[in-house]
Amino acid sequence: MNTVSLLLLVNLSLVLSLSVKWEIMTPSGSAPAKRFDHGYAKNAYNLLAFGGKVSFSNASDELFEYTISSATWNSVSKKSSSWPAARFDTVLLGNDKRFTLISGSTNKTNVINDVWQYNSHWNKITVRQGKELLDKTCHSGITIPILHKMIIFGGRYSNGTLSNEIVVTNREDASQWHLITPRLEKAPSPRQWTQIVYVPPLGGFVFFGGFTGKVSVNGFWLFSLEQGIWKELDSPVSARSGHNLFYDDLNQILVLFGGDNADGKGLNDLWIYHVKTSKWEQVAVETQAPTPRSAAAAYLIKSSEKQIQFMIFGGVFWDKSEILSDLWRATITL
Repeated sequence: MNTVSLLLLVNLSLVLSLSVKWEIMTPSGSAPAKRFDHGYAKNAYNLLAFGGKVSFSNASDELFEYTISSATWNSVSKKSSSWPAARFDTVLLGNDKRFTLISGSTNKTNVINDVWQYNSHWNKITVRQGKELLDKTCHSGITIPILHKMIIFGGRYSNGTLSNEIVVTNREDASQWHLITPRLEKAPSPRQWTQIVYVPPLGGFVFFGGFTGKVSVNGFWLFSLEQGIWKELDSPVSARSGHNLFYDDLNQILVLFGGDNADGKGLNDLWIYHVKTSKWEQVAVETQAPTPRSAAAAYLIKSSEKQIQFMIFGGVFWDKSEILSDLWRATITL
């Protein structure tokens, strides 16, 4: 075998070192209808999906729970008049105590500035400090239980201004919010439709890409909560917005799926970022992949040293103006 052939085989083995098997799921129970831009979150037992656009002109106020152990959807009925208004482009954050819903857009794309918490019933929170900082939509958020923090990044204010601000609360009831001011001027440009993820080994949160008002962009950024500074990291991943990004703590990897590229075309590619080596790797597909999409929900459901499993639900395929209702399970072999 000559040197060129050997190099080709080596390069091919590197490209195919990770693979994913996609499976369409048919869970039992009352599954949500097609939707995109819905709020979604998980805790140890359940996945939640709230609201979203169920057509290109109407938003929903429906709440669905998915029980991981039984693979069952449940439509949560309204037990009282205390219930969040219909919305999309919202943030839903979860931990083992409660879920927190933060702002979003109404049917007329007006911003709705409120905070709700859910634990078997909804409770509207009176925000006593920093309410003006939550007057936005298309933002991203994380909860960090070990640090007793919830953090909101970016989005678009009700006056149309895009943001690159970091807004945080240290209270479990999410009643007081304040800005984190970076120590250095270097920072990502204002944007929306990205996803921040807390990565403990990096001491902060990361995000990739987003929409700057004119185009989807690339760029992989880390904000160090310890140092209070932004740092741009290397990435070969193409520009996109409306994608999914989540972190697997056991294997210390980030998983990125889909989104819309700089031309507005839907994507269904899958990437892994290895935190230990600071390297990105595209995942080879063993089976037919889902329809390209953005604004979907993604949930990590199982992790071991040999494989991880996650689910995606819904989203929109703008190439064909198609709102999706399918539920997929992905198994990545490590």
